[in-house]
Amino acid sequence: RSRLQRPPAAARAGPAADVKVWIETPAVTLAPGGTTKVSVRIERAKGFTGRVPVEIRNLPPGVRIPDIGLNGVLINEGETSRAFELVAEDWAAPVTQPIFAVARVETRSPTAAAYSSDPMTLLIRSSSGH
Repeated sequence: RSRLQRPPAAARAGPAADVKVWIETPAVTLAPGGTTKVSVRIERAKGFTGRVPVEIRNLPPGVRIPDIGLNGVLINEGETSRAFELVAEDWAAPVTQPIFAVARVETRSPTAAAYSSDPMTLLIRSSSGH
């Protein structure tokens, strides 16, 4: 079981963000045809209490998040984390790639407020590695 991790210092530097976001697992290995659960966690600030849609970006070809809603991975009001499943299709090619969680603060402002996590390393191993 992964330990609860605080956001990295780089994410805490600078002006206070409405939301800090991080992926709890720094690295995940998947075989083609495999699945794994990953959790994304947020910390709200500056009195923000709303829901937070989180988009998982930079997934390699053949890797997807099934059962995702229109808003992506959604962390509702009163929640601080959400687990989601990563699935590697049978044809997913071997690759080591960083992926990111990007949290959006829903607002009526024309300027979008989005905050990125540090990268999580996703390794798709060779199908011969079963």
